[in-house]
Amino acid sequence: MSQLAGDLADESAAIDLADAATNLAGPDSKLTAAAAIYAAYGHGLRGQSAASLGVLDEALDMLADQPPATLSPWAVWLDASYVGVQRARCLAVLGDHRGGARTFGREIQHLPPSFPPRPRSLPSPTGGRVRQLG
Repeated sequence: MSQLAGDLADESAAIDLADAATNLAGPDSKLTAAAAIYAAYGHGLRGQSAASLGVLDEALDMLADQPPATLSPWAVWLDASYVGVQRARCLAVLGDHRGGARTFGREIQHLPPSFPPRPRSLPSPTGGRVRQLG
């Protein structure tokens, strides 16, 4: 829900729902790192650069602390490269478009081949699709 709130540019809901998810998931869950990523985007929407990028650093730390053989069906896609792609997204919303593009270009190279492809169009904050890609 936090991710959806961020996609709808509702920064308060993105942060609040991420906090709620963190409280439910517990400190040793990959879902806590996922929630941090979506909270970071909420902070980015607010223009809070230090908070946004700091929370992404915390998400990386949480992932580094996860045992490598964590057997969880949740957030199997969540790794350092995904955090990097989300950092690019946060940089862009914070107005650092060059930094966001540079970071995205670097991090997309590290996504695993099993990562699902993106949709062929972009969602519109008001509903529907806005344009076809590629």
